[in-house]
Amino acid sequence: MRASTKQILVFVVMLLAFGLLLSTYRTGATAEKIDLKTLVGQLQEGRVKKIEIDGDKLAIELADGKKERALKESNDSLPTLFKN
Repeated sequence: MRASTKQILVFVVMLLAFGLLLSTYRTGATAEKIDLKTLVGQLQEGRVKKIEIDGDKLAIELADGKKERALKESNDSLPTLFKN
């Protein structure tokens, strides 16, 4: 193989790797931000499949697969918020 052919092949492989890396990075940005009132309504309707808590950040997965995110007060627990 000539040097220019190798360079083109390396460039194409790097471009594909970069594209793959960007496609996995963008998946987290698709979660819609909602407020706690909306979340409580979705819970009452039985639309929430899973809630993951990371400090004051909530990652919500709905039964239809849609992803959402919300924020809570850092000193409040989730059950306390739902009582109010």
